[in-house]
Amino acid sequence: MSDSAMKKFRNIYKAFMVEGANFCREFDIPKCPCTAEVVPPNLIYYTDMPAALKIYNTYRMCAIGYWLGKNGIQVINNVRWGTNFFRARQ
Repeated sequence: MSDSAMKKFRNIYKAFMVEGANFCREFDIPKCPCTAEVVPPNLIYYTDMPAALKIYNTYRMCAIGYWLGKNGIQVINNVRWGTNFFRARQ
């Protein structure tokens, strides 16, 4: 496919964000290092979601966090699956 034809498609996966990242676990989620020096006192947790959405949103959070960290933005690696995900897989 030519470059002009490729420009008609939306880049919904944003693969450029994870170029050079190391991936972990069985879902190929990019490793997102914690680069922030101060952790905010209030963090919001959304743990009541289906497992598929937890995996998808964790991937997105890590990909964006990796890309922001690579570009000099402070990142807090705050991955929380919730307990229901692990119980369902056992």
